[in-house]
This record gives sequence, structure tokens and C-alpha cells, in this order.
Amino acid sequence: MNKNEISCNTIIDLLPLYKEEICSEETKELVEEHLSGCDSCRKLSESLTVAEPVKAAAPSEAETFRKVGRKLKRSRFTKVMAVLMCVCIALFGAVNAAWYFLKYRPMKLMCEGMSQIGTGDLRETPNGRKLSIYVAQDENYFYSVRLPNYLNFGMGTATVAPIGAMGIDENGMNYYNDCTQPILTIPHKPFGEDYYLVGCEVVTTEKMQSGSSYNLTWYIFETDPELSRVIKPALSSSGETSDIMGEISDMNDILETHKEELAAMKQAAMDRWGKYLK
Repeated sequence: MNKNEISCNTIIDLLPLYKEEICSEETKELVEEHLSGCDSCRKLSESLTVAEPVKAAAPSEAETFRKVGRKLKRSRFTKVMAVLMCVCIALFGAVNAAWYFLKYRPMKLMCEGMSQIGTGDLRETPNGRKLSIYVAQDENYFYSVRLPNYLNFGMGTATVAPIGAMGIDENGMNYYNDCTQPILTIPHKPFGEDYYLVGCEVVTTEKMQSGSSYNLTWYIFETDPELSRVIKPALSSSGETSDIMGEISDMNDILETHKEELAAMKQAAMDRWGKYLK
């Protein structure tokens, strides 16, 4: 055999590639040249069959619609979730902005020139909340501002009390030295009706077998902005009016008795914080 000739065994190995037409053009020419002069290889090539590739069955029209429907549903769900997420983020941002500009910032500006209660760890209450309480005083009154907690629109108060009547310790707790003097508290209500809180104790004397003893009854109630009438007793922490608050008539008597003192404290509060309380 001429060294340039290709052996039958080589052609036999190449026949499957030749029949499936996946060989190079050069290999194809070599195989065809050999087959033209070799009967046995030509017969083998003619008898060799190549299996037709199996084609996947085309999906039915119903299945096609189901697949398209599922894709559309997933697409709509994704879009709806994206829109809802954007709406939630926008609402959260709007609530934060409203709380900051309408509630926190005005009250924080009220603290200008005042001292914050406590330093370092002492600014945390036993429940772990940071204290945001500022105090100041002049020759007549003690002032305090309690800032609201984050996103709390209901908290936040400013208080005026006569010197010596009350104070606030380094843990943020009020203490009272003489509660027979009235104390005026102004809740900061950016969305609600203005009102004042008045706290006062009334001393009564009861005859006991061993002599006389003093009984102190604590009153705290809401008044209108003019301090002219009692609106209602203040609510307890449970949201119910406390039984020890007494009758509205008793509170109106307190309001009338301390009318001038409360008016002076209201004026002191307006002089100090008026532009933020209006």
C-alpha cells in the first residue's frame, strides 16, 4: 500500500463522521476518494445508516398558554411587590419627616440654653431608654422639657413650677418638695387641641385619737388654653380616670384658688417657649 493511501480501517473509523456530515471538508474528500476505488468500503458505507435525531414534541397550545401565564403572573407579582416596597419606603420617610419637623425639632429648639439631665450612662432609664430631658431655672421658676421618643407624636411636654416645688433627679424621675404649689405642664400637640395640665395637692386636716394629721390629696387635670375651666381629670397610665382625682368641682376650686399663680406660670412659659408652642 502506498504510504499516501489511507487504510480501510481508517476509512471505517471515519465513516460515521462522514455519514453524519460532521467531518471537515478535507476528510470528506479523502473518504470519497477511497470509496471510489474500494468496493468493500463503498458497500459498507451504503449499508451504514445514521439514526435521525429525536426531536422533542412541540408543546400543546394549552401548555404554551399556561407557561406564558405563569411568567406573566411572576412578572406582575414582582412589579406589585416593587411598587409596594417603594410605597412603604415613601410612607416611612414621610412619617419620619413629619415627626422630625412637626414634633421633635420644635421641642429640641425649646431646649436651647437648658442643661440635659444626667451624663453618660445616667442618661439611660432602668428600661434602657435614653433620657431626653432638659432643665433650667430663673429666680422664680423651674423649667423642664421632656423630648418625645422616636416617632412618638403623643409624648413631649414642657413644665413650669415655682422654685423649690419640684425637681428632676439624674435618672429622669420627678421629685416634689411642695406640691401644694401648682405645677403647670404644657403637652406639645402638633395635631391636636391645645390644653394645659395642672397638678396640685390639697392639704386637709383630720382629727385622730393621737392628735392631728395632715392628709394630702393629689389632683391633676386638663384645662382649656385660657386656664378658665377644667376640661377633664387626667388619665392614669391604664387609660382610665383615677378614683383619687376627686370631683370636677374640686378641681375648678383649685383652678380658681391658684388662678393668678397659674397665669404667671403660663406667661413665663410663653416668654421662654412661645414661638415653639404656637
